[in-house]
Amino acid sequence: KEVYNMQLTFVALRRALETFSKFVPTTVVRNIVHGGDNGRRVHVRHREVTIMFSDIAGFTSIAEKLPVKELLYILTTYLSVMTKIVENFHGVVAEILGDGLLVFWNTPDDVQDHASKALATALACQRALHKSLNGKFEEVLTRYGLGPLSIRIGIHTGKVLSGNIGSDQKMKFGCMGDPVNLASRLEGLCKLYGVEIICSEDTVRLLPSRDTFLLRELDLVRVKGKSEPTKLFHVIRQDIDVEAATSWDVSQYNSSAREKKASSSFGLKNFRSIKSKVLKKKSKTPSPETVSHKVTRVVFFVEDEDVDDAFRERVLVYEEALHAYQNGEFDNALKKVNEIDSSIADKATEYLKQRIIDAKKPKPNETHEQDTWDGVNNLVGKDF
Repeated sequence: KEVYNMQLTFVALRRALETFSKFVPTTVVRNIVHGGDNGRRVHVRHREVTIMFSDIAGFTSIAEKLPVKELLYILTTYLSVMTKIVENFHGVVAEILGDGLLVFWNTPDDVQDHASKALATALACQRALHKSLNGKFEEVLTRYGLGPLSIRIGIHTGKVLSGNIGSDQKMKFGCMGDPVNLASRLEGLCKLYGVEIICSEDTVRLLPSRDTFLLRELDLVRVKGKSEPTKLFHVIRQDIDVEAATSWDVSQYNSSAREKKASSSFGLKNFRSIKSKVLKKKSKTPSPETVSHKVTRVVFFVEDEDVDDAFRERVLVYEEALHAYQNGEFDNALKKVNEIDSSIADKATEYLKQRIIDAKKPKPNETHEQDTWDGVNNLVGKDF
């Protein structure tokens, strides 16, 4: 009987630890159980961490229209899938913020290539939502006059204080520092530029290779509360095996990606080096009617078949226009941005074009303005 009671106690303890691990990272639970002093008190250490903030666009309006039962179904399903993706890419879900997630890489455990894993996670989350989850939610959302869900994701890498944060009475595992705040700001900027995933240059610098990611240099901004500007990148796609990265059935939409992997495994960096050859060989730019509606106005999700030579060229032209604008070459910048057909220009392109037009307008003390021009988009006075 004593042995039986010990078995019951052991089973109960194991279940309690498994449940506890759903609230805090497994490593933190392990440190507490092992009885180390650092696991039971406020304790932080310096870490280089990649941080990801994500949330559902317009979720407040969605929550107001959906009954509680349907809202709970959608939210639970969505967060369960997103959390599984994060964990499969070695990330730690530190907090669930309503419809949003706060995710860390490289804390509390060391994670190799954490910047790459963060970008791959964001793209896998995006694909899972648009190619799988929205199909599951369609009937419910349509019934209440709502369209498909879309997400906004901000990713940044920096030095933080990571560990047990709080007081003698209450603590939580987390990170403190400006990089956490900036990652949140980048998530908010997705709305301004009409894209789903934005990462900072600090994250891009840590990528072992740019070749497997298609990134668009989006802007150079100075957000509220920071004196130094931040270079932004729009994360468009990566040639990843989504089926291997996720544990639910995605075969219905992953076969085409696998078939194309061999022919599309180069990123924008390689495309630059062969641009002249590609432009000579490629067919004429498709008409607006043949371009997916997902690439018009707002680039939320880019289908694999949309990332053709014409799409990559538009990315290059945008960057050339941006650089010309940042260098104060406004006529050249406007010429470049006008090369992108307005019928397929996304929100970021239209936003850049308007800023170029505004910069060309005569201003008082124009000589002084030119001397101090730095090409930075100052968002200090805006809520970003």
